[in-house]
Amino acid sequence: MRNILIWCGFLLIIGTLLRLDHQKKRKKVEGTPLSAFIPCYNDGATIETTLKSLYASYPHELLEVFVINDKSTDNSLAILEKLNQSYPFHLINNKENLGKSKSLNEIIPSASHATLLIIDADTKISKANITDMLKRKVWKVAGVSCPYKPLNKGILPTMQHIEYVMLAYIQGSYNIISAMGMRGGCIMVDKKAFLEVGSFSYQAIIEDMDLAFKLNKAWYKVEQSQIPVETEVPNTFKDRWKQKIRRWSWGFQCFVKYRKIWIKNPLHLLFISYFCVSTGVSVFYFVKDRILINTIIEANQSWTAIFFILNPKWRLTTIFTKLGFTLFALPYIIPLIKSRKDLRKIIYIIPFSLVYIPLFFVVNIGGIISCSTKYRALESGKIRGR
Repeated sequence: MRNILIWCGFLLIIGTLLRLDHQKKRKKVEGTPLSAFIPCYNDGATIETTLKSLYASYPHELLEVFVINDKSTDNSLAILEKLNQSYPFHLINNKENLGKSKSLNEIIPSASHATLLIIDADTKISKANITDMLKRKVWKVAGVSCPYKPLNKGILPTMQHIEYVMLAYIQGSYNIISAMGMRGGCIMVDKKAFLEVGSFSYQAIIEDMDLAFKLNKAWYKVEQSQIPVETEVPNTFKDRWKQKIRRWSWGFQCFVKYRKIWIKNPLHLLFISYFCVSTGVSVFYFVKDRILINTIIEANQSWTAIFFILNPKWRLTTIFTKLGFTLFALPYIIPLIKSRKDLRKIIYIIPFSLVYIPLFFVVNIGGIISCSTKYRALESGKIRGR
C-alpha cells in the first residue's frame, strides 16, 4: 500500500501543477507580427499541409514566412515553387545540404520581427497553438513549444500518442518553474534571446532541447503549451526504434552537458530520479525471463516495479492483480476518448503498459549508450548534430 501511494502521489503532483498552469491568467496578445521558418528536407508529402495550416492560423499581414529547401532529393522544390504562386513566402533553396540547424542559423538573423516561429515541414499547426504560445511568451519566457499529436492512424501511432500525452503531462508540470526542453515540431522563441545564447548548436543531436537548456542557463524561462500540434509519426517499429534511440541520445547529451542547470530544478530532479530508477528496474525485469508468458506477466511488474522497490520481497501472486496495475496509465488514455465510440480505446492501456513502455525503456538505454560512444566527438565538433 505504501508503494502504491508513492505512484498516486506522483500523479497528484503532476495533476496539481498542470491545473495551476491551466488556471494561470494570461493576457491576450493580438497583433503580434511573426517571422516563421519552415526547414524542408524531402518533405514533399507534407509541406503543403504545413504551409496551408500556418496561413490559415494567423493573419497574412502579420506573417513573414521563410521556407528553406535544404537540397531535397524528392519533389519538395517543385511543390514549393507551385505553392509560392499562391502564398507570399520567401523560398530559400540551399545549394548544398546544410542541415536544419545551420540552415536556420543563417537565415534567422535577417528576420524582421522580434518573435520567431519555427515549424517542422511535417507539422500541422492551428490558431489555438499560436494563440497559446503568444500568451505564454511574455516577460522572461523566451521559448515555448507544443506537444505532439499523431496525424497518422494505427496501433503504433496510438501507442506513441499515449506516450506523448504522458510526456506532455510531465513537461507541462515544469511550467511552474521552467521547462527543461522544447519540442522541435513547433517552437516559438524570442529573437533577441535566441541570438544571445548562440542560436542552434551544431554539435547538438537535437537542437531544440539544447536551445531550451541554453535559454535556462541564460536565466530565461521556457514553457510548454498544453495544446498539441499534429505531426506525422513513425508507422513501423524500425523507424520508431531509430527515432527513440536518437531522442534519448539527445536527452543524455543535454543531461551531461547541462548537468549544473537541470540539477537546480527541483521538479526535474524529482521526476528524472523517479524515471531513472523505474527505467533500471524495468530493464532488469524485462530481460529477466526468456519464456514469453513470463515476460508478458513480468513486463507489467517492470513498469510498476517502483511500487515494490522499497519492499522487494513482496510479489503479486496472480496475473489479474498485475493487470490491475495497468490502470495507473489510465490518465494518459483519457485524452484519446472524445465520444462513446472511443471508449473501446481503453483497451490500449494493456499493450501500452505491458509491452510498449517496458520495451522502449530498453531502447532508451540503447540511446544512452549510443550517445556515450560519440559524446566527445559531438562536443569537439568532429561530427555534426543537425
